Amino acid sequence: MRSILGKPFPALAETRQKVRSACFIAFFVFGFLSIFKPFGISNVQGNFYFVTMLYGLITLIILLLTQLIFPNIISTFYDEQKWNVGREIIHTMANILFIAIGNFLLSCFLKFFPWSLDTFLRFVGFTFAIGIIPVSIQVLIRQNVYHKRNQKAVIDDNEAIAQRANPDETNFFFTLKEDEGKNVLTVESSEVLAIESSGNYIDVHTRSAKPTTLRRTITSAERELPSQYLRVHRSWIVNLKSISKVYGNARGYTLEFENSQLTIPVSRSKLKEFDTRLAELSR
Repeated sequence: MRSILGKPFPALAETRQKVRSACFIAFFVFGFLSIFKPFGISNVQGNFYFVTMLYGLITLIILLLTQLIFPNIISTFYDEQKWNVGREIIHTMANILFIAIGNFLLSCFLKFFPWSLDTFLRFVGFTFAIGIIPVSIQVLIRQNVYHKRNQKAVIDDNEAIAQRANPDETNFFFTLKEDEGKNVLTVESSEVLAIESSGNYIDVHTRSAKPTTLRRTITSAERELPSQYLRVHRSWIVNLKSISKVYGNARGYTLEFENSQLTIPVSRSKLKEFDTRLAELSR
């Protein structure tokens, strides 16, 4: 069981993904209540669809809180690189629990249920018991689909790496300056493995030396880099010609470099662009 729960799982890393997911679930709640009319909601006095819309709105507010606010408060738990099946199940069940609490309070306000601890516990317990099995099954299915898809994709990526030209044959020098222009780094393109963001600084990782730190943002550096460099993560730019191996799991890709201990993740939103750009280098 521990090995299953510990399997990598792709987190919703981008804000737009989280907002889109929250809106979809909220709309589903509104639609489900409007069509099936469970829990005696069909006896609502007044505007029926306004009431079901309130349940959808409560769901939306709660999901936006858990998707956007909680990751900043409990950042160690929501670490994207440590996200796995177990954490996804816990996160999803927490969403169900908070939605159940919010909608119970709304039901009491609308006088569908009495204000009592016993009713509250039964309402939340019933929702939780119903949700745990389908949530777990759905997470495991998604994990398996993502894992197989990414493992299949990296086969082509590693073939492209094997077919590309020797980076030394297309080697050249380029320069990176600090934003204020005080320090300048001139380096051979084949020497650079990756560039890492560290707040308002970047660390340039090379084959033969310790990382060089420059005062500038990774976004400004990205605009000046040659075409063989690609932003694969919010914190990383990689030299596509320096990658030696690509590994895939449900969370995405992990990149390795020859004669280096450096490993770099590829964000899920960057997978397609990474595949395309890497393939272009082998042509």
